[in-house]
Amino acid sequence: MSQIIANDKSKKKQVYVIPSHKQIACVEQLKSQPWREFMSELNSFGSDIGLEQYTATSRVWEYPWIWFHLRGYIDRQFKLLDIGTQRSPFPWFLAQNGFDVTISDATDYWMQQWESVSQSSGIKVDRKRLDAQYIKLSPASLDVYLSVSVLEHIPNKERTLMEAARVVKPGGLVILTFDVCQEGFGMKYPRKFDKAVTLEQIDQLIEGNPFFDQDCGQIPWNEGDIQEYLHWHLSTSHYHNYVTAACVLKRNNFQWKERRFRGVEVAVGIICSKLRYGTIDTARNIWRYLKRKCIR
Repeated sequence: MSQIIANDKSKKKQVYVIPSHKQIACVEQLKSQPWREFMSELNSFGSDIGLEQYTATSRVWEYPWIWFHLRGYIDRQFKLLDIGTQRSPFPWFLAQNGFDVTISDATDYWMQQWESVSQSSGIKVDRKRLDAQYIKLSPASLDVYLSVSVLEHIPNKERTLMEAARVVKPGGLVILTFDVCQEGFGMKYPRKFDKAVTLEQIDQLIEGNPFFDQDCGQIPWNEGDIQEYLHWHLSTSHYHNYVTAACVLKRNNFQWKERRFRGVEVAVGIICSKLRYGTIDTARNIWRYLKRKCIR
């Protein structure tokens, strides 16, 4: 992974500038020494504070991938929201390494355990009940939005990415990992896991969102790694007949116009609903055009 290092003269120290990036999970990476060493450290940390450990799931690729993108921001107190935390130790690990972390879930189910972990470990994180489709946070209130294998469980994925763009500051990062099901490769996604995306759908979501740098949608996927990862993933469970992918999306400098944008979103949402079984492409084009009209 490449990082560009720039000099921030106002703070007289180096800062990391992470470009937009996307990738399909790669077996060579997850079996590499840096990936394995990081997972060993994270699992030890998770065990110490009574949270999950991972040895044979997609997390053994996802968490190192994210960490190697974020480690340049250690000890800078960047505000980070983790969506759908549950028993993951990763956001707690980030909090211990200098991030100002908010963990969240769509229900209150994990609140008591999170409180217990916070008290026993001494690690301070904010804890909130949040719906990724309607995040109760102010616009531009975060530096980093993190979602690890949550997108496939959310019905309205376009709305979810729009909310991520709303709450992240211009110049901030939206980091997503997600399940991908490409039927052309013989994949099949379990119904109980909700709905995976295709690579084409992810690109459309990125390109249809005016708040992200559009270069990411044009970056080619590393499809040559699919078969090897799919073989590895199936070896962990017979129903893992799909692959994993990730994106780092750079928030551009467009300002969120709250009142105007909300009104247009509702209006075009109704149009899209009415045209659900008709010319939906026309509705989407109208939607994208009007979204851009809400931006200055």
